[in-house]
Amino acid sequence: AGRFFNSFGKSVGANITPMSSQLIKQMRQMTDDFSDKVQKNEVIQNIQSKATMVRHAATSAALPVLKNIQREDSSLPDPAPKEWCMHLYTCPDKYVIFPPSTPAPDPAGKAPEAVVIDRVSMVVTAMPVAQAETLVVARTKIEILGVVGIATLEVSSYLVVCTARGFVGALPQGRVYKVMACESRVLGAKIKNPNPIQMSHRAIEQRLLDELLDTFEMFFSHEWDVTQSQQRLETMAALPPTGDQKGAYDRREQRFVWNHKLLEKMEGCHHCRVLLPVVAGFVQFKTVTLPKGKALLAMIGRRDWHRPGYRYMSRGIDAEGNVSNAVETEQIIIALREDPPAPPPTEGAGNGGALGESANGGGVVPGRRGGEVAVFGRDAETSAVVMMRGSVPLLWCEADAVMTLKPKPDIAPKELQGAPMDVHLKDMRGSYGNIILLSLIEQREQSHERQLGLLFDAQMTKVTGEAVPPPGTEFDEAAERKKRGPVTYIPFDFHSVCGKLAFRNLPKLVKVCVEALREDCSFFIAGKQKQVGTFRVNCIDCLDRTNVAQSVLAFRAALWQLEALALIQKDERKACEDKVTKEERQPYPWAEHLDQTLKHMWADHGDAISLQYSGTFALKGDLTRTGKRTVGGLVQDGISSVKRCVQNNFADTHRQQVVEAFHGHPPVINAWAGSPKPPKDPKEEHFGQGAQTTAQTPKDAPTEHATNHAAKEDNGTKEDATP
Repeated sequence: AGRFFNSFGKSVGANITPMSSQLIKQMRQMTDDFSDKVQKNEVIQNIQSKATMVRHAATSAALPVLKNIQREDSSLPDPAPKEWCMHLYTCPDKYVIFPPSTPAPDPAGKAPEAVVIDRVSMVVTAMPVAQAETLVVARTKIEILGVVGIATLEVSSYLVVCTARGFVGALPQGRVYKVMACESRVLGAKIKNPNPIQMSHRAIEQRLLDELLDTFEMFFSHEWDVTQSQQRLETMAALPPTGDQKGAYDRREQRFVWNHKLLEKMEGCHHCRVLLPVVAGFVQFKTVTLPKGKALLAMIGRRDWHRPGYRYMSRGIDAEGNVSNAVETEQIIIALREDPPAPPPTEGAGNGGALGESANGGGVVPGRRGGEVAVFGRDAETSAVVMMRGSVPLLWCEADAVMTLKPKPDIAPKELQGAPMDVHLKDMRGSYGNIILLSLIEQREQSHERQLGLLFDAQMTKVTGEAVPPPGTEFDEAAERKKRGPVTYIPFDFHSVCGKLAFRNLPKLVKVCVEALREDCSFFIAGKQKQVGTFRVNCIDCLDRTNVAQSVLAFRAALWQLEALALIQKDERKACEDKVTKEERQPYPWAEHLDQTLKHMWADHGDAISLQYSGTFALKGDLTRTGKRTVGGLVQDGISSVKRCVQNNFADTHRQQVVEAFHGHPPVINAWAGSPKPPKDPKEEHFGQGAQTTAQTPKDAPTEHATNHAAKEDNGTKEDATP
């Protein structure tokens, strides 16, 4: 462009004699200025900034679709809508959050304190409520349900608060709520005196954060610790009381506190009642009628935050032993009284606070489901079984996952695989006891999964000391029983056995696993029996096949749980098991209803986890819900597969960056970053090039964030900028 204007100006000066020399000089000066700007890349930088804004905007535009899908389920009427309501005041230089007035704090405990957050330095302090009231005279306020924490992203930091909740259901320990809406407020900015383009970046980043918060599917309870399983709650009940909310917060299962890194920045206020630890995943409650009474079925899925992310962006294991898409799923069954007494008033129920200790015993929990009211007495019997899912615990990624439905896994050198897997299995054994690893990876010669499956087999042979039988070997129950130890490996080629619509072969999966499920895992009964191990199930995505397998095993476990709670008899349980083995309808109406209820709960659980990891509903959902494949289910699976491919390639990159920053992880594009360097082998140097997975920092590594930048706007709300 500069050369064109120069030549144009020279031709004008040479051929048009009447034109004044002054005008020609002005034209040449303009072209010189334009050329200088091009040479300094100012124009190019502006174009690049605009392109970045467009990419962020396109990603953000796709997220409301996920939000609308996940908001289809309506919450139940809140039995105590005014409890745990707090107030956030906005001042020019600070935010002030006051604790809830109801329920009243424990008189014997510490006096409630307000939380003050400096909007410039982001320093968080606690002060008595009376003193904080002098800071907010004539200031505007909004009603909130708790502080989710402080998120430090690329451009700025944001105060995240919960502004709406939905009542999901209740357990004897207390009510469970779903986060229905969050709001972010701008805190200290990383860039001083931002220009309009940088301010637009911040507005888009904030919008993307708000949309992502809506897709996380977060749950919490003001009255008990949702991060803990029923068995862990019973163990903690035997520990000495902590005496304050901070001690109770430290006792939480930190791997399931989804906003752990956000609350770290408010460490000095962990004793306050305004903070809101949340669990991401799935929660659902349903009631069934059985021969000897009613039972409440509850399912809680808890996502581990240490290796977060989206499908192709987050695969395998990291150097710290954390795996992608790690989810603990707990199936809870509670025997209900046929004629429960009237529930006591809910005013003042629960004295643990948002960070308080779990309320042990019975009591206070009205919960509606289908017009019924479930009330738990102090003698309510509880049983639970826990299963895990998680990505194949190897160092691998899918670097070529661009516009393909079946990308080939890119695997790190085998000499690097042992140490991370050892750490992972050691952590799992410390948390659950015996570990049964059920691998559903396809082993056919032409399968893109085969190499990963063979390496997994080889690594597990080293761990267990037992050779893995070749594919197609007939299952020998006696031989498998002898092989079982603290860590047991069960390879089951799901596609070969149950593929091509041969899902009548699902009982073979039960046959392979049932002995280990009963003897090496068992299940929890409050006050009577402990679960001594768990099943760890994986396929490639840990979504579709994994959910089908877990649902099949969960129904068998549910029959054992119901018998232990004296809700069904032994002969009824055996008759149901026999029908499962023969793939026939259940022999009793109540058993058929129980089967369908559990299948739908597991299908809903699979859809929720799949939406959060891949952006679509789980495949094979019709199989999980009905026990067979349908034409409609096959068509829906095809549509979901295409949606996954498009979203993984065009939306997940920027979402992954925000999620990594949300959890305090540096964005390192390498599936096995943090592991020892691979040998200088040219054949292996291709691994990780272009990979879109991200490495993790150690679990307790501190996260640095800027503390000396000013917030530009007075009210801290979102800026409106259109790229």
